[in-house]
Formats: sequence, structure tokens, C-alpha cells
Amino acid sequence: MTEQLIDLAGLSAPFSPAQTHWRVGSLTKKKDKCMPLAYIDARDVMDRLDNVVGPENWQCRYSHASNKTVCEIGIRIREEWVWKSNGAGDTDIEASKGALSDAFKRAAVLWGVGRYLYGLSTPWVPVNQYKQIEESAYKTLDACLLQFVGRVSKEAAAKRPPITNDTIKDILSVVSPMTAFPTDDIFRSWVEKLKGRAIGALNQDEGAKLLEFLKTTPNHEEWGVSAVDALEFVLAEAAKSAASAPY
Repeated sequence: MTEQLIDLAGLSAPFSPAQTHWRVGSLTKKKDKCMPLAYIDARDVMDRLDNVVGPENWQCRYSHASNKTVCEIGIRIREEWVWKSNGAGDTDIEASKGALSDAFKRAAVLWGVGRYLYGLSTPWVPVNQYKQIEESAYKTLDACLLQFVGRVSKEAAAKRPPITNDTIKDILSVVSPMTAFPTDDIFRSWVEKLKGRAIGALNQDEGAKLLEFLKTTPNHEEWGVSAVDALEFVLAEAAKSAASAPY
């Protein structure tokens, strides 16, 4: 049976701005401004787990400790369940439901889901008489979020290893060039173009194709991250080449 591996980068990837919400944090003494806190809805966290590890490969369970609701999230890794847990107290709105949701999201953070938001710094913004964030502040907050997410993505990409000659050898050992390219010369020309290319330069379409490729390839666990990403780029370029080649 193929071992189940975790795509940690997929779990910890930033959510879209549309999935990121804001709530009031600390208030000033005058109660006219607040420090906004960004958060993700629990349903989006569930979707992230479903999409990355598969709905059959994760579960959660609840217990209580010291008047706090504790959530444990288990993910199946190599046919064994690994659990991480965190807890939360009752919230001001729908106390029990809020505690379940918060505990679940905090446990997910231990798996990397939404953890990047803890590094987000926001400016003080005005609140209305009902202690709600003023509508005029959301444009500023969204701009702040976009800039932050962009920086997080670049930093993550910078940590990925570059493609090297060893990577190319890995590619040659796991794929038949002629399955994707019209000729061996065309394949090797793309390989030369690939050398030294930063993994973080892969675009969204290439990433989507890589995900689909991994789902349908039995032995992908044997390859390094660089080899898999490099291979996907090669295959994407092969499709372009084949589409324009006079064969």
C-alpha cells in the first residue's frame, strides 16, 4: 500500500483574502479604536484539510480540561494516526459552539493551518458605537493583508531548494522523456532551461498540475521535492512544445 505523506506546505499555505475575516481585538482607552485580528472560518479549515490530506485521512475529537474545550485533530500518516490538540474557553457569542470552533481552529494551527496569521501586524483602526470595525477601515486592512501574504509567500519560496544537475538526474530516472516530448532533443533543451530555476518561480497553474500529477502517480514518494516540482515544470513546458510542434 502506498504510504500517505503530508503536504505541509499545502496545509500552511495562506488562504485567499476572501476567506480571511476580521474581528475586534484590543481597544484603546477611549474605546474608539481597536487592534484588528484576522481569522479563518472553521469551515474553510475543514476544506483545507479535505483538499490537502483527503477527507478520509483526518478526523477530530473533543474533550474537556480545566473548564476548557479541547479539540484533537488526527491525520493519518503512513497508516498511523498522529494527533495534535489545543483548547479554548467559551466565547461571548454562542459560548459552547464558539468554544468548539475555536478549539478546532487552534488545533489546526498546530498542523500549520492559518499559523501565518500570527505574524500579521495591523494598524489601529476606528470602531463604531457598537464596538464594530468601521467599514472605512476594511480597505486599509485588506491592503495590509495582501502585502503580508505576498511577503509570506516569497519567504516560503526562498526556502525551497534550487533545481540542480542532481535534480535532472532524478527526473530522468523516473520519467520517460518521450511520453511527454516529441523528441529527446526537445526534452533536453527544456532540461537545460530548467537548471538553476528557483522552485518558488512555479506559477499557480503549474502547482495545480503538480497536485493532480501526484494524485495519479504511485511512486512519487520516492522523489525529492525539487525533483517533483522540476518534473512538473518540464511536463508543463512539454505540453506547450507539443502543441506547437509540427509533428
